[in-house]
Amino acid sequence: MPAMTDTDLLFTPAVQAAALIRNRKLSPVEYLDAVLKAAERANPVINCFREVMVDQARQEAKKAEEAVTRGEKLGPLHGIPISVKDLVDVEGAPTRHGSAIFEGNGPAAADDLLVQRLRAAGAVIFAKATTPEFGVKGLTDGPFGVTSEDAELPLLNEVLTCFDEVTPKHRFGDVGHVDPVCLERSAKHD
Repeated sequence: MPAMTDTDLLFTPAVQAAALIRNRKLSPVEYLDAVLKAAERANPVINCFREVMVDQARQEAKKAEEAVTRGEKLGPLHGIPISVKDLVDVEGAPTRHGSAIFEGNGPAAADDLLVQRLRAAGAVIFAKATTPEFGVKGLTDGPFGVTSEDAELPLLNEVLTCFDEVTPKHRFGDVGHVDPVCLERSAKHD
């Protein structure tokens, strides 16, 4: 298999990436690095993440890689980088609920049940996504800024939303790019 570019990795469906990891054709560390680079480029412009947990995620990815090397039983999301909304607790990271009221919150003492289950399935939690205040709106705007669909980063925006099956522009009725692989998976669930 030829080496995959970061763009290839970012467009690889999670199911396929997990299979590549299980078959030792993709390193969880390399996969995470590609995701972190994309997040670093995108976040200052589109405000997609409230908290990126680089060190913690790298430790998790290294442990995921070691588990593959040892031949351990792997969960369905083993080594897959995943972000969760800043509405649920991730041990070691503050939870602000998209609200200035909770800006000073310290790190969570434990993972929320959702995060526990994602980790049990093998996911690598790398970030807390920006959220509307208390998650009550379908649009992310609040005290920490607006999550933008900046025209200067269309490819990156599409990549970061592929896990949502289609790009935000498509969901809101504009003509937007729909990744064929994501669309195919989406059609199977309709």
